[in-house]
Amino acid sequence: MKKYDKVLSYCFFTGILFFSHILPVFGQNDEDVKTVVVKQGQNVRDLAEAYLDDPNLWMEILRVNGLKSPADVKPDMSLKIPVVIIKAKSELKRAQEAVNEASKSGARVSAPDIIAEAIRLQNDALARYKESRWDECFQLARSAAEKAGEAAEKSKISEGDTGEAVLSERKGMVQSRKPSDQVWNDLPLNSVLMEGEKVRTLSEAYAEIRFKDGKRIRLTENSQIVISKAQSDITENKEASSVSLTKGDAYVLLEGKQQSLVPDKVQDTVSSGKLLLPPELISPVNGTTLFFRSDQNDVTLEWNDVADASAYWLEIAADRAFKKTVLNQKGLRQSFFGEHQQLKDGMYYWRVAAVNSNGFPGTSSRVRFFRIINDNSPPYLVIHSPMPEEITAENPVKVVGEAEQDASVYFDGKPVGISEDGIFRFDFPLTKGENEVKIEAKDKAGNVTALTRSVVFSPNTDVPISYDAVLPQIAPRHFITRYRVFNLTGETEPKTAVSVHAEGSSPTEMGRPGCFADDSGRFQLNLPLAQDKTRFILSVTSPGGHLTRDAFVVERDSHPPDIRLDEEPPDAMTVEELHLKGKVSEESTLSVNGKEIPCTDTKFDALVRLAAGTNSIKITAQDRAGNFSFLERKVILDQQAPNFLTFTLSAQEAQGGESLGITVSAEDESGLESSAEFGLRAGDYVHTGFLKLNKATRSYHGTVNLPPLAKGRIGLDYVKLADYMGNKKTYQVGQGG
Repeated sequence: MKKYDKVLSYCFFTGILFFSHILPVFGQNDEDVKTVVVKQGQNVRDLAEAYLDDPNLWMEILRVNGLKSPADVKPDMSLKIPVVIIKAKSELKRAQEAVNEASKSGARVSAPDIIAEAIRLQNDALARYKESRWDECFQLARSAAEKAGEAAEKSKISEGDTGEAVLSERKGMVQSRKPSDQVWNDLPLNSVLMEGEKVRTLSEAYAEIRFKDGKRIRLTENSQIVISKAQSDITENKEASSVSLTKGDAYVLLEGKQQSLVPDKVQDTVSSGKLLLPPELISPVNGTTLFFRSDQNDVTLEWNDVADASAYWLEIAADRAFKKTVLNQKGLRQSFFGEHQQLKDGMYYWRVAAVNSNGFPGTSSRVRFFRIINDNSPPYLVIHSPMPEEITAENPVKVVGEAEQDASVYFDGKPVGISEDGIFRFDFPLTKGENEVKIEAKDKAGNVTALTRSVVFSPNTDVPISYDAVLPQIAPRHFITRYRVFNLTGETEPKTAVSVHAEGSSPTEMGRPGCFADDSGRFQLNLPLAQDKTRFILSVTSPGGHLTRDAFVVERDSHPPDIRLDEEPPDAMTVEELHLKGKVSEESTLSVNGKEIPCTDTKFDALVRLAAGTNSIKITAQDRAGNFSFLERKVILDQQAPNFLTFTLSAQEAQGGESLGITVSAEDESGLESSAEFGLRAGDYVHTGFLKLNKATRSYHGTVNLPPLAKGRIGLDYVKLADYMGNKKTYQVGQGG
């Protein structure tokens, strides 16, 4: 029965994950659930072994308590233990014992229907066990035990009956004919056979006849026997226990041995004839447990070659008596079988017989068994050390954990030794910063559980601190700004704590600005400036607690730089290049009309190209604190003579002796000269002179007193215009208007 208990445990373990997510939580009654407190050093497997008699039931404890991982079980935690499992297992065991006892008493012959019902109930109970339906399992197992008891009682009452054999197995067409029958009739399963009754199997059929004492006769296809006398001691009382084989193949199964009958001869002894010796089974080794991840598995069976064998006959059954045949494979030409099988969880028995050249199988090999466990459950795995997100200054770190005893443990793909009680431990060398510890547990079915721990190695050494080069500095670690808040940026060790306080003050006085460096080590702090110059202390605390300090100064400057020219530029020029020279009050960045110009020792010298007309020249200076100042000048580039516009004369004809008024309009960028030479003709009289500029009207005016002889048409011959820059031009005018 101990082996039976172990099978139940494995069956439950493989089925639990599939059903656990769809079944309601059981244990509504007080007697079905027990509440316990987890002790120090106790894990969920320990609890399953202590209260459920099977450490492999640990997942059921997690499910009942709504936990996802064995790591969720902590000391002093209250857990519900589904002790109803013990109750169901005990009743299932009692049912199995009752069925076995009833079968030994001959119930399979004298009460086949009742014992069949008991077996069905027992199988249903086992199925409910696999599905974790404990209450249903208990009730079905109890009903199975009651039915088995009923079958045993009926078997005792019918011990003297003449009908002592029953058709216990059949496949295909199996028929019988009583001495009084004229035709063959179909023989249903569990039919009771009488003395003188004939039984035959047709093509591709199979039958097994069981006597009260458990002995059996097996018929292959196209075989026929006559039951001469059917009593429970056919092997012990040879005169009263006989059957005769009229054709085909039949085998008597006595005490686990298979022996053939000889046709046309009443049998009470066994003859091996020219049958071949049984093969020796090689693989799998007897008692092997084979693990698979699903119920579609490939089991390869292998045995040694038998001399003169023309073929082999392989049988696989779910019971040692080979009543529940899973595979009946004849005609195998090689000494192995590896075709795909769909085997459920459970124990399987197998045997092989060598077939001679006449087609007769010899004695079967010794029965061997193997166990199939279709396991889709991930293996148990817990990492005790290091703790999640652990920070340590020690190197290497000790990795300690626990896994399922039959599982293989790997770290970074390499196997890790595991003790008999499932404990593994090893040292893991760390690198500075974050390290990842990844452990995998792989069971025999190939299921994998992977756990990861992040460990930060922070040695007790100073960390590097650097400030961004773009920060305005007037000296190393001496920053300058025009604002009341300074934005400090830089780099240090990733994930360290960064804080700043003013020297000579407590951290609480300024609120101690702080932050954490990001994954790349970047940090940023806004520092309020209460004084024009402040010395700060920056503190960097590593994850391991080590403190690194650095000092720097921040100076506040709100005064813009002063720009001075050595010489003011002229208002107007005739050349296209202008030299601007000067200096600023402090080191600054200078630009003229947006173009940066060099500045050496606060002095500058810039060459500006002018365009015709008025040029606006803007000089900009920005000091290191970011203060701006501006200086703007306007310079005219004038390379053109004044432009003649119009002229007027006070009279068109001269009468002689009168006064003549003259007006000339002109324009110029830099300004007209104060006088303009002109030439006048009145008849034959010619006069030259100068006109005077009226700046308000930008026009020239003059008066000419004509002599008496000056008579006739009056005309302005020419005007010479000039500006202050020396640009000149003579305009030929002609007659007046």
